[in-house]
Amino acid sequence: MITKDKNFSVSIPFNDGLNVIRAENSSGKSTFVNSIAYALGLESILGPGRRAPFPAAITNAIFLNKNKNNNNEQGFFVVGSFVDLEVSNKNGDIVCLRREVKGNPDKITVVSKGEAQDFFLKSAGSVGSAISELGFHNWLAKFIGWNLPMVPRFDGSLAPLYLECIFPLFFIEQKRGWSEIQANAPLYYKIKNLKKTALEFCLGVSDFSRRGDVEKYKVAIRQLEIQWEGIKSSFETLSELNGLLVNFDCDIDSENYVRLGVLYHVSNGDRVTVGDYLSNLQRRIRKIDQDLQGWSFGHELEAAISERQLISEKIFALSEKKQQHRSYE
Repeated sequence: MITKDKNFSVSIPFNDGLNVIRAENSSGKSTFVNSIAYALGLESILGPGRRAPFPAAITNAIFLNKNKNNNNEQGFFVVGSFVDLEVSNKNGDIVCLRREVKGNPDKITVVSKGEAQDFFLKSAGSVGSAISELGFHNWLAKFIGWNLPMVPRFDGSLAPLYLECIFPLFFIEQKRGWSEIQANAPLYYKIKNLKKTALEFCLGVSDFSRRGDVEKYKVAIRQLEIQWEGIKSSFETLSELNGLLVNFDCDIDSENYVRLGVLYHVSNGDRVTVGDYLSNLQRRIRKIDQDLQGWSFGHELEAAISERQLISEKIFALSEKKQQHRSYE
C-alpha cells in the first residue's frame, strides 16, 4: 500500500511442492490467497459480486496499534495499492504480474525480461480480454499453453471455455464451507454443463472439436426448421388468398422431399388438384376456340364491319364535296 507518509508491503515466497499457510484468525490468510486470484484477473471465482476481495486496510486506510485499550492508534490513508504476482510456465518463462487495487483495476502489467506491457481486463467495446490480442486472459492462456476450446451455450451459439470457467477447479474458498471441489462458477457466460465441461478439459477426456461441429450442425438444423415453417406459412397464406388449399405431404425430415406439397382448388365444396384444375381450364379454352372458328356469325360480323367501314368512307367523301360547294356560293 502507498500512503502519503510511508509504504506498507508483505512478500510471501512459495517453494516447489506443497505450501501450507498457517496463521491466527483475521491475520490475512484469505486476503493473501484472494490476492493470487485477483492478480490473475479471476476475482469472479471468489463470488458473484466480482468485487476486489480486499479489506479496507488495502483500499482506504491502515491503522497501527489499534485496540480497545489504546487511544494512540496511528492511521495512514491509502492513496494507491497493488498486487504483484510472480509466475512461471512449463517452458521456464518467469514473469511478474502487477494489478492495481486502488488505481486502475482494469489492466494488468506484465513484466518479462525487464520489459513491461499493459493488457486490459473484462472488455474493450465488443471484444473481451479472452479474445483480443491485447486482452490479459488471451495472453495468460497462451502463457500457460492452453488452446481453449469452443463450447456450446444454452442458445446454441459457441463460446470459448473462458479461464474463469476453468480456474474454479484450482481454488477452494473456505467461506463456502468446502461444499464442493469447484469454487464459484460464472453463470453469465451461459455455457451448457459448465462444471462438467471444465473438468473434462482439465482431464483431457473430451474431443471438443467434434463436440463443436455437432453443435454447429444442430444450430444449422434448427435454422432450416425455422425457415421451413416460414415457407409453409407463407405458402398457405398465398394459397388461401387465391382461393387455393395446400396440403403438405411430407415434413422437413421426410425422405420424400421431392413432392413437398399439393395445391387444391376448392369450388362449391369440391376439391381438385391445381394440376387437374388447370388441365380442365385448358380443355375448356381449346373447346371455346374451336367453337369460335366454326361459328358462321363470326364471318357475318366481319363482313358487316367491313361494309360499315366503306359506308363511313363514302359519307366522309360526300361531306367534303358539300363543303366545297358551299365555298363556291
